[in-house]
Amino acid sequence: MTAVWNRKGGVAKTTNTLNIGSILALKGKKVLFLDLDTQTDLTRSFKINSDKYPPYLIQCIKDIHANKIEDAFNLATKNIVSRRLKNTKGDIFSIDILPSKPKELGQFKDPQSHTASTSTIDTSQVQKVKILKKLIDCFKDSYDYIFIDASPSKDPLTVAMLLTVDTILMPTDYSKKTLLHAVDLYQKDIPLLRESNAKKDPLGIKPWNLGLVFSNCPGDAGSQLETCIQKELSSHNFKGIQRKTRLKIYAQTKISEFQHLPVVCWSNSQITKLYEDLVHEVFLNHNFINH
Repeated sequence: MTAVWNRKGGVAKTTNTLNIGSILALKGKKVLFLDLDTQTDLTRSFKINSDKYPPYLIQCIKDIHANKIEDAFNLATKNIVSRRLKNTKGDIFSIDILPSKPKELGQFKDPQSHTASTSTIDTSQVQKVKILKKLIDCFKDSYDYIFIDASPSKDPLTVAMLLTVDTILMPTDYSKKTLLHAVDLYQKDIPLLRESNAKKDPLGIKPWNLGLVFSNCPGDAGSQLETCIQKELSSHNFKGIQRKTRLKIYAQTKISEFQHLPVVCWSNSQITKLYEDLVHEVFLNHNFINH
């Protein structure tokens, strides 16, 4: 399980998630997207109207709380939406999405939004995280790759994601503020989380850092800006992984959003080539993972 995540918003978190997953699907991998962001941008990216689907999360929570894990998994599975897509070369690929409703997700985030449907279960923050983690874990044996999209804010949904995923790829842009958030997450938050997980399970140390990936990069970025970036990283004594592939800004990415398709459906676009390079660099080539 993987998250493309940074605690700073506006760094193409969702865009990177759906396009990285789609490239892996094009390579024949079985891919599932889980939308745990209350903005549900990932759900809407595939033109899925969550209002057309019955609510399921609260019932899943009740089932898990009653130790009916299989019932919860079966119910969640019934709500998975499959998309069969084709790129401009004619290659067909399939992806699965577990969509979410903002209102349902909001009940995990806002203690004041509890309804009668949740009043019979323990809705403490700790319990929410534990139950969500159990639900997410149900899918791990059914897919080659699972990508979880979560909010930048530290709510129970995000905490459940952080405790569940095996790896995190951290998107950042060329902004000094955004870079600081990524470095802090890489060098402080994730190591602390790994240390906490190791105390509970010495054989299950996670999540692993997949490195920083620069997104929304200006096409005219030159050596002077790159020097500024590297000086900033050096000032924080950053020695982690920087992915070589830089994801630049292209109009095709915005066009694809309006058409509710991954940009990688346009096979000959320059951004598709960059996503292919990134997927090979991070997921398909043998490499060492930094802690």
